[in-house]
Amino acid sequence: MNVETKISVNKILIKADINFKMLYSNEEGKVFQVKRVFPVMGFVDMQDIKEDAICDPNIEIKNMLKKPNRSEDKTVSVDMEIGMQVIAYSSKEINVIRDLYSPSKNLKFNQKNVNLIQNKSVYVGTYSINQREKLDIGSEKVYDTDVIVNIQDKKAVNGAANLTGNIEFTFTHSTAEFTGVSNQTISIPFNCNVNGKNINESSSLSVSYSITNENYNIMPGGEIDLKLDIVFTVSSSNISNVSLIENVEENQNETNQNFNMI
Repeated sequence: MNVETKISVNKILIKADINFKMLYSNEEGKVFQVKRVFPVMGFVDMQDIKEDAICDPNIEIKNMLKKPNRSEDKTVSVDMEIGMQVIAYSSKEINVIRDLYSPSKNLKFNQKNVNLIQNKSVYVGTYSINQREKLDIGSEKVYDTDVIVNIQDKKAVNGAANLTGNIEFTFTHSTAEFTGVSNQTISIPFNCNVNGKNINESSSLSVSYSITNENYNIMPGGEIDLKLDIVFTVSSSNISNVSLIENVEENQNETNQNFNMI
């Protein structure tokens, strides 16, 4: 699912492509695959949003219903509910009063702790796979390939986000001379650095990914060539805690004593 955002007047446009694929068998028991790409688009209202804002979009498929139509139509109906959410960040320089004192008046005030998000940035990096793996299926046919990227650890270092984990390739293939269907999974570890000038050891990271340029080629002898690119999107920020002064009042009931300071 590739997600893009564009800011307009008081709105954020979210565009994405949803990849749909389905395996089915006919009356003779032969297995086939159908693939479709559905473009989706929606607006999220956001008052006074600025064009230079940084957006963190999220799209979730909440419900999906697949229902075959009449057999003579050879079609299937797909209904799905899609939720769109986006958090937008704008940079702003602010002046903060952290302490207060008056030599002539008795002042009373409250302090509260506030968390500030600093150095909010988004960086993109690509990790490519081009290698050959053993797939023990003999002369059977591969119907489909699913890829899941498991990010097991993300570490912020000075100038980069280090991502480690494993990539699971699940192959759906025929068995028993094309009369059955089974799955086989291959796991490949990865270690990727996404460079970012504002990333430091105290940065907080959130990571998403998309898969592009997929290419799988079954070789003689049960080997398979795996070629694909994983595009990692890293959102980084730093959290700082400051004390703010609020509700300043002059205390009229206390007598201020005069002191000399040398």
